[in-house]
Amino acid sequence: MTERLSALLHAEADAVDVPPPSTAAVLRRGRAVRRRRRTTGAVAGLVAVGALAGTGLALAPAGDDDAVRPVDPATSSGDTGATFTVGTTLWYDDASRRAVIDDKAVKSIYNTSAGILVRHGENNWSDGGGPQRFSLVTPDGDVRRLGLVTEEVAHSTDPAQPYVAWGDSRDGSLVIVVHHVAADREVARVPVPEADGAYFATLELVGDIAYVRALSEDGGERHLAVDWRTGEVTPRKLEVTDVGGDRGVSGSSIVELDSGAEVWSSPQRNAYLDLSPDGRHVLVQGGGWQNPTFTVVAVDGGSEPLPLDPPAARYSWTAGSELMSVTADAVTTCDPASGACEELPVDLGVTEEELLETLRPTGAVFES
Repeated sequence: MTERLSALLHAEADAVDVPPPSTAAVLRRGRAVRRRRRTTGAVAGLVAVGALAGTGLALAPAGDDDAVRPVDPATSSGDTGATFTVGTTLWYDDASRRAVIDDKAVKSIYNTSAGILVRHGENNWSDGGGPQRFSLVTPDGDVRRLGLVTEEVAHSTDPAQPYVAWGDSRDGSLVIVVHHVAADREVARVPVPEADGAYFATLELVGDIAYVRALSEDGGERHLAVDWRTGEVTPRKLEVTDVGGDRGVSGSSIVELDSGAEVWSSPQRNAYLDLSPDGRHVLVQGGGWQNPTFTVVAVDGGSEPLPLDPPAARYSWTAGSELMSVTADAVTTCDPASGACEELPVDLGVTEEELLETLRPTGAVFES
């Protein structure tokens, strides 16, 4: 019996298709380790140690942190390094690979464990503008047009999972919809009666939980945590947006998702916060839109804030929580802990003006 069981297990293991590791991902990890090991000698005050090509971005040293952190599978499974679209061309694996999307324009891109999900349609408007179509670019480079089409909804993915989720608020009744992008099929449709009367909803997908903000015609808001597998709905006092790791942005603070406890608060009033996917750093825009300031802060402390020089309109996080900036001839990635940067030459085939008009990176983009 034991020998038969062993044979069956070996047969099952042999049938599992294990893809080879991405060469670009291995090289990217090596570059990150090398950047962290570089000496960024401290001098009096804040000294710039890296600049993002063409953006005027400078980072100041955060001290000597030579420890190589282990890779967190929950935040790296969907990591394709510097990933963005220009026009209808997707650049990924630190812009070493590309794929063309068959549509008129790209609206946004999302990281998933099954590949890069591209939302596209008649125009590049983020909201509205007609049908929202989807294509999945798999790790082996295939571009698969999905049967999924939505309108007037905001989507969310968890890079560690193969799902895209959104809130459908037809006829004043909110339903959370979850779609498996690899299988191209709906896997959950969860009614949320606690949000009856909502006309629109945004959500952040984290594991089995969708953190929902539901808007009502009377101007009211409801904040809920919905377990899309069980249907359990938990009211929350705080609005949570821009989730990273087990944390999220709530107003001008970073809070724990489970407890709502504040772990960091911006000293700048009306600051705009962009949390890294691993929840360890936050990109802070302050000073208003006329004279913006940009700073990278370690949420748990232990290092000085890293000031960034505007403009940063083409600046975002990679799924692996590195800072990224794109120009027409280079992609630059930076370690937010040390400030060390690396520039990767690339020919995008567009002018700087064309790049500004059509660039769509993953994550939030700061408008300067």
